[in-house]
Amino acid sequence: MCINQSEGSVEGVRARKAGINAIPAIVARSKKMVSVLTPLYFCKIWTMFEMMCFLAHNSRKQNMHFEAAVLAKTSVVGSAYLYSMVVVYTCNQYVGTAVGLPKAFSMAVLAILVGVAAVRFAVSLRAWGRELHALR
Repeated sequence: MCINQSEGSVEGVRARKAGINAIPAIVARSKKMVSVLTPLYFCKIWTMFEMMCFLAHNSRKQNMHFEAAVLAKTSVVGSAYLYSMVVVYTCNQYVGTAVGLPKAFSMAVLAILVGVAAVRFAVSLRAWGRELHALR
């Protein structure tokens, strides 16, 4: 479920009201709830309303799961970085061949990119682990 976040327009306010009014009906049919937590999660009244509606309709609290938003960001950034590595490697291979650079140069560039990606991913997973630990 997603509530319209746009500010200032009449259409945005109407869409937000409609989304908030639909929460009880949607949540009543849900067997599980997964919330992606951000620093603003508990500042929005409709997220609290959604949680209370879920708990009112579902007595099993173990069906409610929380995940830190860092993991979602990590996977998006990681996918974009992996795609850029493939593009850089492919371009480097074709351009390097056309210009006369040795193939070892392409492999060195790829190795550097993979190393940077691995470090970035490790740092993101560490941050995600800390946030998840703090939530529990």
